[in-house]
Amino acid sequence: LAIVFAILLSFIVSTTVIPPIYRALFDSPLFRRNGQVRANPVVRLSRAVGNRLRDGVVEMVQWLQQRVWRKLLVVFGLTGLAIWIAFTLTPKLEYLPSGNRNLLISLLFPPPGYSQEELDRLGAFVVESLQPAMNGELEGIPILERIFFVNFGTTTIMGAISREPSRVKELIPVMNSIISQLPGVRGFTAQTSLFERGLGAGRSLDLEIYGDDIVQTANVAQSLFMKIPQAMPGAQIRPIPSFELANPEIRIVPNAERAAAAGLTTRQLGIILDIYTDGRKIDEFTLPNGKTLDLILMSGKEHLQGVGDFETKLLLTPNNQRVTVGAVADVIEAVGPNQIDHIFGDRAFTLRVKPPNNIPLETALEILEDQIIAAAGEDFSGVPGLRFALSGTADDFTKTWQSLQTGFFLAIAITFLLLVILFEDLLSAVVIMAALPVAAAGGLIALWLINAFIAEQPLDMLTMLGFLMMIGIVVNNPILIISRALTLLREERWPLADAVVEAVRSRLRPIFMTTVTSVFGLMPLVLLPGAGSELYRGLGGAVLGGLALSTVVNIFFVPALFSLIQDAQGLLRVRQSPEEEPLPQASGND
Repeated sequence: LAIVFAILLSFIVSTTVIPPIYRALFDSPLFRRNGQVRANPVVRLSRAVGNRLRDGVVEMVQWLQQRVWRKLLVVFGLTGLAIWIAFTLTPKLEYLPSGNRNLLISLLFPPPGYSQEELDRLGAFVVESLQPAMNGELEGIPILERIFFVNFGTTTIMGAISREPSRVKELIPVMNSIISQLPGVRGFTAQTSLFERGLGAGRSLDLEIYGDDIVQTANVAQSLFMKIPQAMPGAQIRPIPSFELANPEIRIVPNAERAAAAGLTTRQLGIILDIYTDGRKIDEFTLPNGKTLDLILMSGKEHLQGVGDFETKLLLTPNNQRVTVGAVADVIEAVGPNQIDHIFGDRAFTLRVKPPNNIPLETALEILEDQIIAAAGEDFSGVPGLRFALSGTADDFTKTWQSLQTGFFLAIAITFLLLVILFEDLLSAVVIMAALPVAAAGGLIALWLINAFIAEQPLDMLTMLGFLMMIGIVVNNPILIISRALTLLREERWPLADAVVEAVRSRLRPIFMTTVTSVFGLMPLVLLPGAGSELYRGLGGAVLGGLALSTVVNIFFVPALFSLIQDAQGLLRVRQSPEEEPLPQASGND
């Protein structure tokens, strides 16, 4: 929106304000001496360089116009080169840049059954181990500003903030080395993303594993947990919930025959056991202010200390008989998961996979789909109800990419239709749109140069916005050339070759002026480092590279393609209407 309204306002200013101001300044003594325009050495030098450049380009365009094979060579050669660059230099897609956020988070996975006292000892060990980093005693490592160790429910995390935000990544090995010293504890450390939603849900993919049998599904999740690092070295994996069936639990399995003999249904037995354990809501009480309170019926838990207490617990059946729980159900002491997650009503285990920075998100998706999910479907075909799904950032990535693709097609279609209407010529619009692949190749070359010489820059969704913006920017220069050439052909009846050469000659200066100002205006986005530079560097590089390369190439490509199409139209008119005089052609064309 900012760009759209800036262009609209600049159009109004350039057509209403600039002309009278320029006239007033041009006639003032500041620019004229004795009726002659002042020319300082800088102006004379730039004018001389510009004239030499213009003459060289015009001579090259004249040379191309003399032979059809030369124009064909330029058109097909540059198009083929752009396609080759697209296949060679196009990297795999990334979702969003992480941003240089000054916060490290370590997710820890203690062994099942750890007491609060043991977790407190872990926290004390972490704080003691990180104290040298906070005191600046570790050579070559940035000083820690703050550390924390937190446990809530089944989640244990530790974190750190650096005094030097730009060097916070250097603390990751320090954090991981401390995790490796914690007995029986697994974990990993990562820099949090600016776009992260939820703990550890930034640049990650969620592999959901569904199954009817929780034990077999947990075994599948554990197997994939071991296979993913082999297919994706360096990946960090977090199971949600833990698939380790080591949490002690008591299972009460109703015996249908004995319960029926006592007059109890499975549902009635479940309600009674709810009351004995966590309680059961039986009604609501409405307060005078309109709020409601739940009325919970529950029994004291102090008498439930083990399996035997459950077996001997008395129940009152509907037929006024007293029976024990053990008489109508089997009470079993077993182990199970620490929690059971449901996704859309189905029990599921989730493996949250965070690929290493050198693996784009698109590549990570392909690895999970082709090497992990496909193989697991065959290896565990006997697990009842087993199925897999990718969600989280993977789902967001797919939706965003589809939305951008729709945006690309709409932008191209709208631009093409507008050109057809404005030029009243279908083929001239085709010539201008044919310049887009060259611009895209320039954007890809710019990304490759940024990765090679400046900083790592993936092809993320913000960078793709640069390619989308480029559609409306790079067509401006071809429009200037085609518009002038059509005016000379239609209104002044110039020969085709002369009209094309004159269009390039007369429009070359404004084309170079607008390109140079745009390129130098975009350079700070690409070259200057600093906090947040990774967010906009790719977008600026895509537009800069596309504009620069398309300007240099299209002053030869567009005239050659336009001339070829006009030649073809002339030949068709001659064949269809021999008595009509065709459009004048330049001499020397074969």
